[in-house]
Amino acid sequence: MNLQYLTDYQISSSSSPLCDAVVNGSNLCVVDKGAKVYYINLSTLASLWSPVTAGSVPAGITLVNSASALVGNFSGTTNVNLVELSGGYVVNYSGSDYVINSQKGQQMAGDTANNRVLFCSKTTATKLGRFDGNTFVASTITVTGINTGKFGTAIIIKGSDRWLVGTNDGIILETDHSGNNYNTITLPTTPNTGTAPTHIVSGLSYDVTHDKLAVVTASGLGWVYNYSAGTIAGRFMVGDGAVTSTTAIGTTLCDSASGYFTHAQNLLKGANTGFNNITLRTMACGTPTPIDCQEIEFGQAITATGFCTAQNLVWVLTGMVSPAVIRFYSYQPIVRSSVLTRIQTSGVDKAGRIIRIKYDKPGVSIIESDGNIAAGAAYLDTQIQQNQYIEIALSGSPETADIRGFGT
Repeated sequence: MNLQYLTDYQISSSSSPLCDAVVNGSNLCVVDKGAKVYYINLSTLASLWSPVTAGSVPAGITLVNSASALVGNFSGTTNVNLVELSGGYVVNYSGSDYVINSQKGQQMAGDTANNRVLFCSKTTATKLGRFDGNTFVASTITVTGINTGKFGTAIIIKGSDRWLVGTNDGIILETDHSGNNYNTITLPTTPNTGTAPTHIVSGLSYDVTHDKLAVVTASGLGWVYNYSAGTIAGRFMVGDGAVTSTTAIGTTLCDSASGYFTHAQNLLKGANTGFNNITLRTMACGTPTPIDCQEIEFGQAITATGFCTAQNLVWVLTGMVSPAVIRFYSYQPIVRSSVLTRIQTSGVDKAGRIIRIKYDKPGVSIIESDGNIAAGAAYLDTQIQQNQYIEIALSGSPETADIRGFGT
């Protein structure tokens, strides 16, 4: 999938950074940190009603159903704020909690089939905030599988009455609106340089078609999992800074659209301080799973990204103010081909590991795929028309390596 810049949409009335957004059909509902909510038609880029105030210091927004959205607050009030989307009417509900992160995305997730929202709780460990749009009751729930003293730091909807929650100790768990645990994945802490890393999950993306889960951490490490099996299908690195705060923007993902997800990267350390980008990566079928990467450089922070599949758009909330800016891209599929590979010793086929490294641009190469193949011929999807590759074939004990190149 390739991104092509379309336009910047300016919100001249906003003097606060944009915080989060959610797509509702062909419309985009946006909230800024000044508690203003905007509703924009993505076909015409026209506002559907005048901005309304919801909350105190918002941290996220998600759909309850197609008729209403919910705003959660980082500070100022533990109320959640229901926004009726036909006219922008706002109703406040007490009894819940603050949202753990601000200006980050994936802090709230709505199950529109059942009119419920769960969100990452800021105050109380092992809990999530909950809003029930059937009873209009806000509360908190204890989630089985969140370890003592730990918090949810990213949340997405997986399906009807199922959410995926990432924590600040490297766990991803599947839960329902009552807090039951249906599956758990623990991110690997090896290999390491002697001290096991603490993984703060900062982004999740689930591809239901292929049962693939992408995960990124605040320090910029990424994995693609075969979700149900709990096995790693691919790895990638998206940052070079050790971000250890649960409130840092760090790295984020957006929900999957047709097997694709966007990734936003912020707050890098060292020489790259202040460098921000949005990176497009692919969750696709295959063994090993290929991960495509397209990088677009930004000059300001990125707070959230997402897809509008009805319009074939990617939206990006930037850190600009007065005016606030939403940047839009169109997207097209990446052309891929199946390329033969195999591992042989003295003419005999062997099982082993194939690593494909793609040349992206001067100074930048990407591990596109890394996984095992059975003995014999194997065909792996690759962008051979657009890139050069180095392929490393590993097999045997002791392990031997064969290194070869191909591509344009």
